[in-house]
Amino acid sequence: MESIKRENLTKKKLLNGEIIKVPEINRVFDPTVVETLASVGYECVWVDMEHSHADFRDLATLVLASRACNLDIFVRIPHGPYNQIIKTLEIGASGLIWPHCKSASEAKSFVEMAKYHPSGMRGMGGGRDSEFGKAEKPDYFDFANENVLLGVMIEDKEGVDACEEIAKVDGIDLLFVGPGDLSQSYGVHRESGHPILHPKITEAFQKVGSSCRA
Repeated sequence: MESIKRENLTKKKLLNGEIIKVPEINRVFDPTVVETLASVGYECVWVDMEHSHADFRDLATLVLASRACNLDIFVRIPHGPYNQIIKTLEIGASGLIWPHCKSASEAKSFVEMAKYHPSGMRGMGGGRDSEFGKAEKPDYFDFANENVLLGVMIEDKEGVDACEEIAKVDGIDLLFVGPGDLSQSYGVHRESGHPILHPKITEAFQKVGSSCRA
Protein backbone atom coordinates (compact mmCIF):
# COMPACT_ATOMS: atom_id res chain seq x y z
CA MET A 1 0.00 0.00 0.00
CA GLU A 2 1.34 3.43 -0.92
CA SER A 3 2.21 5.61 2.08
CA ILE A 4 -0.37 8.24 2.96
CA LYS A 5 2.11 10.32 4.94
CA ARG A 6 2.34 13.89 3.65
CA GLU A 7 5.02 16.47 4.29
CA ASN A 8 3.72 19.57 6.05
CA LEU A 9 4.52 22.08 3.32
CA THR A 10 2.96 24.98 5.21
CA LYS A 11 5.23 24.43 8.20
CA LYS A 12 8.23 24.23 5.90
CA LYS A 13 7.31 27.51 4.22
CA LEU A 14 6.59 29.31 7.49
CA LEU A 15 9.92 28.27 8.98
CA ASN A 16 11.58 29.55 5.81
CA GLY A 17 10.04 32.96 6.43
CA GLU A 18 7.34 32.82 3.77
CA ILE A 19 3.96 34.50 4.27
CA ILE A 20 1.03 32.07 4.13
CA LYS A 21 -2.60 33.04 3.60
CA VAL A 22 -4.89 30.81 5.65
CA PRO A 23 -8.71 30.82 5.31
CA GLU A 24 -10.76 29.75 8.32
CA ILE A 25 -13.64 27.28 8.46
CA ASN A 26 -15.78 27.84 11.53
CA ARG A 27 -19.45 27.39 10.63
CA VAL A 28 -19.97 25.24 7.51
CA PHE A 29 -18.15 21.91 7.70
CA ASP A 30 -18.82 20.56 4.24
CA PRO A 31 -15.91 19.04 2.26
CA THR A 32 -16.94 21.19 -0.69
CA VAL A 33 -15.67 24.20 1.26
CA VAL A 34 -12.19 22.67 1.33
CA GLU A 35 -12.38 21.75 -2.36
CA THR A 36 -13.44 25.30 -3.25
CA LEU A 37 -10.58 26.83 -1.27
CA ALA A 38 -8.12 24.53 -3.02
CA SER A 39 -9.57 25.42 -6.42
CA VAL A 40 -8.81 29.12 -5.92
CA GLY A 41 -5.21 28.51 -4.90
CA TYR A 42 -5.06 28.13 -1.13
CA GLU A 43 -2.58 25.58 0.17
CA CYS A 44 -3.86 25.21 3.71
CA VAL A 45 -6.94 25.76 5.83
CA TRP A 46 -7.67 26.52 9.49
CA VAL A 47 -10.55 24.74 11.23
CA ASP A 48 -11.90 26.32 14.41
CA MET A 49 -13.00 23.76 17.00
CA GLU A 50 -12.79 26.19 19.91
CA HIS A 51 -15.70 28.48 19.04
CA SER A 52 -17.58 26.34 16.52
CA HIS A 53 -19.91 23.35 16.84
CA ALA A 54 -17.59 21.10 14.82
CA ASP A 55 -17.06 17.59 16.16
CA PHE A 56 -14.53 14.88 15.28
CA ARG A 57 -16.79 13.45 12.59
CA ASP A 58 -16.87 16.87 10.89
CA LEU A 59 -13.11 17.15 11.21
CA ALA A 60 -12.51 13.70 9.72
CA THR A 61 -14.54 14.66 6.65
CA LEU A 62 -12.57 17.89 6.21
CA VAL A 63 -9.25 16.07 6.65
CA LEU A 64 -10.15 13.58 3.91
CA ALA A 65 -11.09 16.44 1.60
CA SER A 66 -7.87 18.31 2.38
CA ARG A 67 -5.75 15.26 1.62
CA ALA A 68 -7.56 14.72 -1.65
CA CYS A 69 -6.82 18.36 -2.56
CA ASN A 70 -3.24 18.29 -1.20
CA LEU A 71 -3.96 20.92 1.45
CA ASP A 72 -2.54 21.15 4.96
CA ILE A 73 -5.22 21.42 7.63
CA PHE A 74 -4.68 23.09 11.00
CA VAL A 75 -7.06 22.96 13.93
CA ARG A 76 -7.60 25.42 16.73
CA ILE A 77 -8.58 23.06 19.49
CA PRO A 78 -10.41 23.93 22.70
CA HIS A 79 -8.28 24.76 25.72
CA GLY A 80 -8.90 21.32 27.02
CA PRO A 81 -7.81 17.81 27.77
CA TYR A 82 -5.08 15.60 26.39
CA ASN A 83 -7.44 13.45 24.34
CA GLN A 84 -8.53 16.53 22.38
CA ILE A 85 -4.94 16.77 21.15
CA ILE A 86 -4.27 13.15 20.24
CA LYS A 87 -7.67 12.54 18.63
CA THR A 88 -7.22 15.58 16.39
CA LEU A 89 -3.76 14.39 15.33
CA GLU A 90 -4.83 10.79 14.80
CA ILE A 91 -7.65 11.95 12.52
CA GLY A 92 -4.91 13.48 10.38
CA ALA A 93 -4.58 17.18 11.21
CA SER A 94 -1.36 18.80 10.00
CA GLY A 95 -1.05 20.97 13.08
CA LEU A 96 -2.67 22.31 16.22
CA ILE A 97 -3.26 25.77 17.62
CA TRP A 98 -3.58 25.96 21.41
CA PRO A 99 -5.65 28.92 22.67
CA HIS A 100 -5.01 31.17 25.68
CA CYS A 101 -1.41 30.16 26.33
CA LYS A 102 -0.26 32.09 29.40
CA SER A 103 3.14 30.62 30.25
CA ALA A 104 6.16 28.72 28.97
CA SER A 105 5.28 25.78 31.21
CA GLU A 106 1.86 25.55 29.56
CA ALA A 107 3.49 25.62 26.12
CA LYS A 108 5.87 22.85 27.18
CA SER A 109 2.96 20.71 28.37
CA PHE A 110 1.25 21.23 25.02
CA VAL A 111 4.35 20.03 23.15
CA GLU A 112 4.70 17.02 25.43
CA MET A 113 1.12 15.96 24.70
CA ALA A 114 1.47 16.45 20.94
CA LYS A 115 4.85 14.80 20.29
CA TYR A 116 6.27 11.33 20.79
CA HIS A 117 9.28 10.49 22.95
CA PRO A 118 11.91 11.93 23.23
CA SER A 119 10.19 15.25 22.46
CA GLY A 120 7.09 14.36 24.45
CA MET A 121 4.89 11.52 25.65
CA ARG A 122 2.08 11.41 23.10
CA GLY A 123 0.16 8.15 23.23
CA MET A 124 0.59 5.63 20.43
CA GLY A 125 -2.71 5.11 18.63
CA GLY A 126 -3.62 3.67 15.27
CA GLY A 127 -5.25 6.49 13.40
CA ARG A 128 -5.06 7.89 9.89
CA ASP A 129 -1.85 9.74 10.74
CA SER A 130 0.00 6.44 11.29
CA GLU A 131 -1.61 4.66 8.34
CA PHE A 132 -3.89 2.94 10.86
CA GLY A 133 -0.94 1.44 12.70
CA LYS A 134 0.94 0.18 9.64
CA ALA A 135 3.50 3.00 9.44
CA GLU A 136 7.08 1.86 9.94
CA LYS A 137 8.41 2.56 13.42
CA PRO A 138 10.50 4.31 14.67
CA ASP A 139 10.57 6.29 11.40
CA TYR A 140 6.94 7.26 11.88
CA PHE A 141 7.62 8.76 15.32
CA ASP A 142 10.38 10.96 13.92
CA PHE A 143 8.26 11.97 10.94
CA ALA A 144 5.28 12.86 13.13
CA ASN A 145 7.39 14.93 15.52
CA GLU A 146 9.09 16.85 12.74
CA ASN A 147 6.00 17.27 10.58
CA VAL A 148 3.38 18.53 13.02
CA LEU A 149 3.03 22.30 13.33
CA LEU A 150 2.33 23.52 16.86
CA GLY A 151 1.23 27.05 17.58
CA VAL A 152 -0.07 28.85 20.64
CA MET A 153 -2.39 31.81 20.86
CA ILE A 154 -1.39 34.83 22.92
CA GLU A 155 -4.68 36.38 23.97
CA ASP A 156 -4.18 37.28 27.63
CA LYS A 157 -1.92 39.85 29.24
CA GLU A 158 -0.16 37.01 31.10
CA GLY A 159 0.72 35.49 27.74
CA VAL A 160 2.08 38.80 26.47
CA ASP A 161 4.22 39.15 29.60
CA ALA A 162 5.56 35.61 29.09
CA CYS A 163 5.81 35.63 25.29
CA GLU A 164 9.61 35.76 25.16
CA GLU A 165 9.88 32.59 27.25
CA ILE A 166 7.01 30.93 25.38
CA ALA A 167 8.76 31.59 22.05
CA LYS A 168 11.86 29.78 23.35
CA VAL A 169 10.00 26.53 24.04
CA ASP A 170 11.37 23.77 21.84
CA GLY A 171 8.61 22.45 19.59
CA ILE A 172 6.52 25.62 19.45
CA ASP A 173 6.56 26.81 15.83
CA LEU A 174 4.48 29.97 16.00
CA LEU A 175 2.80 32.46 18.31
CA PHE A 176 -0.54 33.87 17.21
CA VAL A 177 -2.04 37.01 18.78
CA GLY A 178 -5.80 36.97 19.41
CA PRO A 179 -6.72 40.68 19.62
CA GLY A 180 -10.36 40.18 20.58
CA ASP A 181 -9.84 38.27 23.82
CA LEU A 182 -6.64 40.19 24.46
CA SER A 183 -8.59 43.45 24.45
CA GLN A 184 -10.81 41.97 27.18
CA SER A 185 -7.77 40.92 29.18
CA TYR A 186 -6.53 44.52 29.08
CA GLY A 187 -10.02 45.87 29.79
CA VAL A 188 -10.22 47.94 26.61
CA HIS A 189 -12.83 45.91 24.70
CA ARG A 190 -15.60 48.42 25.47
CA GLU A 191 -13.69 51.43 24.23
CA SER A 192 -14.60 53.04 20.90
CA GLY A 193 -12.80 51.96 17.74
CA HIS A 194 -11.48 48.57 16.72
CA PRO A 195 -9.62 46.76 19.52
CA ILE A 196 -6.77 45.82 17.21
CA LEU A 197 -5.92 49.52 16.91
CA HIS A 198 -5.75 50.19 20.64
CA PRO A 199 -2.20 51.12 21.75
CA LYS A 200 -2.05 48.27 24.27
CA ILE A 201 -2.94 45.75 21.57
CA THR A 202 -0.54 47.12 18.97
CA GLU A 203 2.17 47.11 21.63
CA ALA A 204 1.35 43.46 22.36
CA PHE A 205 1.65 42.60 18.65
CA GLN A 206 5.06 44.26 18.56
CA LYS A 207 6.29 42.48 21.67
CA VAL A 208 5.13 39.06 20.48
CA GLY A 209 6.59 39.67 17.02
CA SER A 210 9.93 40.67 18.50
CA SER A 211 10.00 37.59 20.71
CA CYS A 212 9.46 35.36 17.67
CA ARG A 213 12.30 36.99 15.77
CA ALA A 214 14.74 36.85 18.68
